[in-house]
Amino acid sequence: MKVLKKGPDTNWGKEMRCTGYGLGTTGGCGALLLVSPRDVKSHYDDGDTSYWFVCPECGARTYVTSRTFSQLQGGVS
Repeated sequence: MKVLKKGPDTNWGKEMRCTGYGLGTTGGCGALLLVSPRDVKSHYDDGDTSYWFVCPECGARTYVTSRTFSQLQGGVS
């Protein structure tokens, strides 16, 4: 098989701490994580979109803004 065009670089991201900040959370574990746009989940409800990532250590959701990755390549999709 021959690669015609390489996919996006998945080894880039932003260092972020697991804080667990967000509705219905009890706090995170403080782990330092390399979070990429692929790790960020989103939910749209009543005209508002929420963005978060889930810590692989403790499972807490840490909420982020839509601009967290907008200045980096790819943005949040």
